[in-house]
Amino acid sequence: MGRVADSSGKPVRDATVRIQEEGGRAAETLTDSRGAFRLEVSGRFRLEIHHPSYRTVRSSTASITGASGDDVYQADVSLLPGNPDDVETVELQLE
Repeated sequence: MGRVADSSGKPVRDATVRIQEEGGRAAETLTDSRGAFRLEVSGRFRLEIHHPSYRTVRSSTASITGASGDDVYQADVSLLPGNPDDVETVELQLE
């Protein structure tokens, strides 16, 4: 689960959040009115967030290992205004 906001902390709704697992599985969802999203992921993966009004954010490879199916991790991501074709690479911080 996570939350997408702009640089001032305002939630970004309808952002496309996509994960790509190392094994090839991919999944995507849209953020809700609070900028929140929820995706199930395991192992090594990358996260990408796209919205027409903001620069695209792509994470470096992150890893969830040794987690049980009941574990929940939180990722909060800030988007910068700009062209969505401009990609910003970030280190994903999972809590």
